Amino acid sequence: MNRHLLHAISVMALNLAAIDREVSGAPAPVKQLDTVVVTAARTPTPLKQIGSNVSVVTAEDLKMRQFNDVGDMLRYVPGLDVIRNGGIGQPTSVFIRGADSRHTLVLIDGIEANDPADPGGRFDFANLMVDEIDRIEVLRGGESAVYGSDALGGVINIITKRGSGAPKASLMTQGGSYNTYKVIGASDGSLGALNYNISASQFGTQGFSAAARDLDNRERDGYQNTTVKAGLNADVLDNLNLAWTMHYNRGVDKLDNCGGRGCDDPNNQNTTNQLFTRGQGALSLFGGRWQQALGVSYSLTGRKGLNPWDTLNPFVGSSNFDGQKVKVNWLHDVIPLENHKLTFGAEDEEDSITSGSSFFQDPVLTEQSPIDERMNTAGVFLQHRWNVQRGWFSTFGVRYDRNDISGSKVTWRTSQSLAVERIGLRIKGNYGTGFKVPTLYQLYAPLTVLTVQGQEPIIFPPLGNPDLKPELSRNWDIGFEQDVWGKLAQFGASYFHNDFYDLIEIRSFSTGYENIGRAEADGAEVFFQIQPHPMVAFRGQYTYLDTQQLPDASDPPGDIYGGKPLLRRPRNRGSLDAIVNPTDDSEVNLNVLAVGRKDDVDFAVFPAQRVTIPGYVLVNLNTRYTVNQYLQIFGRLDNLLNKKYQEVFGYGTPGFSAFAGFQVSY
Repeated sequence: MNRHLLHAISVMALNLAAIDREVSGAPAPVKQLDTVVVTAARTPTPLKQIGSNVSVVTAEDLKMRQFNDVGDMLRYVPGLDVIRNGGIGQPTSVFIRGADSRHTLVLIDGIEANDPADPGGRFDFANLMVDEIDRIEVLRGGESAVYGSDALGGVINIITKRGSGAPKASLMTQGGSYNTYKVIGASDGSLGALNYNISASQFGTQGFSAAARDLDNRERDGYQNTTVKAGLNADVLDNLNLAWTMHYNRGVDKLDNCGGRGCDDPNNQNTTNQLFTRGQGALSLFGGRWQQALGVSYSLTGRKGLNPWDTLNPFVGSSNFDGQKVKVNWLHDVIPLENHKLTFGAEDEEDSITSGSSFFQDPVLTEQSPIDERMNTAGVFLQHRWNVQRGWFSTFGVRYDRNDISGSKVTWRTSQSLAVERIGLRIKGNYGTGFKVPTLYQLYAPLTVLTVQGQEPIIFPPLGNPDLKPELSRNWDIGFEQDVWGKLAQFGASYFHNDFYDLIEIRSFSTGYENIGRAEADGAEVFFQIQPHPMVAFRGQYTYLDTQQLPDASDPPGDIYGGKPLLRRPRNRGSLDAIVNPTDDSEVNLNVLAVGRKDDVDFAVFPAQRVTIPGYVLVNLNTRYTVNQYLQIFGRLDNLLNKKYQEVFGYGTPGFSAFAGFQVSY
C-alpha cells in the first residue's frame, strides 16, 4: 500500500487518540443497541459478530440527505464510486472497491434485481427512488460463497419499510431547480395479525442536457418516474409468518446520442419498466433453534428505446430488451450446539432474454438479429458461524453452483471478527473466492447485418460465445475499528486486495466475447465519526484505490486499456459531514464530497482516445424543521459553489440547485 496512505492513517489514529486523552468531561453517550444486519450472513446478525465490511444507510440518513434516488445516496458510502451519464434518470453505475459495475449484486427486499437482458447483467440505479426505504446495507468484498454469481465486488441490499402499529398515512411534496417536482403518498400499519405498507410517488424534472452543456449541447433531457410499492406480512401461527412484497417503477428519460460536442438529440427516448415481487413463508421450530424460509421471487426489466428522425440529428433507431428472472430459494438457520450456527440452503434461478434492435443513418441500415434465450443456475451453500470464545467470531462458507451452459463452480470464504471490549477495539479480516456466470447476451449476442443502399449486405459474425466460462476473483481484506470517549467517537481502517481473471471482454469484433481480461485492485478505506456535543456530530470517510487492467499478449498495438488504471475509478475519494441540531426540532447538515481525477475514454473521436477527467469538490447543505407532530418542512442546496465537473467524459452534471418541500403525517 502507498506509504503516504499508511502515514495518513497513522496520523489520523494518533490524533484521535490524543483527543481522547486531552478532552475531559465529555458527555456520557446514550446507550445504543447493537446494530443488526442481514446481508453479511443472510440472517439477522449483530454487526460486531461480522468480519465483513458492512455499511448501513438508515432511513434517518435518507431523510437527512433528501436525495431522490438511491444512486446519489451511495456516493457517501466508503469504497463505492457512483457515475451517471448526465442528470437524474440517466444510466447510473456503481463500482465497489474497483470491481466492475456488473460485479455488484443488488437485492430489493430479497429479490435479485440485476437485469438478465443487460449485456453485463448489471443493475442500473437510474430508476430506483429512495421512497419508503428503511435501510440500505452495503457489503463490500466478494460474497459468492453465500450469494453465488454476480457478487464478485459486493452486495447492495435495499430493504423497504414494513407496517407496524396503528394505521397511519403521510403525504410529501417537493419542488425546485430544473422544474423538478415530487409527490409521495404512503400508508402503513397493522390490522390485527396483518401488517401492511403501500406507497406511490411521481417524480419529474425538465433536467439539463445529458451531453455536457459547455460542449454546445443546449437541449434539455428531462425525466419522469412513477414508483409503486406494497407489502403484506402476517403471523398466521405463533411460528409461521407469510409475507409478500412488490416494487414497480416506470422511468421515461430523454437521452443524447453520446457524450461530447454535437451529441444533442431532441427526441431520443428510453422507457424502462421494472417489476420486483416476492412471496415467502417463514417457519420457526424447536423454540427457534431451527428457522427456515421458502420464497419465490420474480423480476422483470423491460427497456424500450426509440429515436425518430429529426432535423438536428438524422440518426434513427429502436431497441427492445426484456430480461426476466424467476428464483426459488429455501434457506435454513440451525443452532445445533451452543455458540454454533449453521446457515444452509438451495436456490434455483431461471434467466431469460428477448431483444432486438435496428439503427438507420442514411444511407446505412444496421440490424441485429433478435435474441430469445434462457439459462438455469442452481446452487447449494453451507455456512458455519462459531463463537470461538468471548469476542471472537469465526465464519466459514462454501458453495457449489451449476449453470446449464457454462458449467459448475465451487467458491468459499472465511471471515474473522475479534473484539477486545476492554479497550473498544475490533479486528476483522476476510479471504474468499468469487465467480460470475456469463450473461445471456455475452453467450448469444447475435450477428449484425449492415446494409448500404444499392449494395450487398455486409454480415458481421455474432459477438456471442456459447463456450464462455465464468469470470473469477480472489479477494482479501483486513481492518480494525476503535471506539473512544466511551463510544462518542469511532474510527477505523481497512486494507483490501482484489484479483479478477478470466474477465469477459471484446478485443476484436471478429472474435466477439472472450475470457481474456485480468485486473487487480487494492486500496484502503478510512472512516471516523465523532460527537463532541449532544447537538453536534461529524462523520468522514476516505477511500484510496489503485487499479490496473493487466496487459495481455492479445492486446492490439496502441491498446488504451492494458497496463493502465481501470476506467472511471478515481484513486482518491472522500466525504465529510457536519450535522448540527440547533434545537430538538431542527437539523442542519453540511456535507462535502471530494472526488479525485480519473481516466475515461473519448469515444467521439476515431480512434477512441484515453482522457483524464479532473477531480472536483461538491458542497451541499440540507436542513429540516419539525413544526409539530403532523408537519415537517425541509430544504436542500446542492453544489453550493456551482462547481463545473464531469463524472463521465462528455456528459453534463447539475450546477447550483435548490429544492424545498414539506411532509404531512397523520
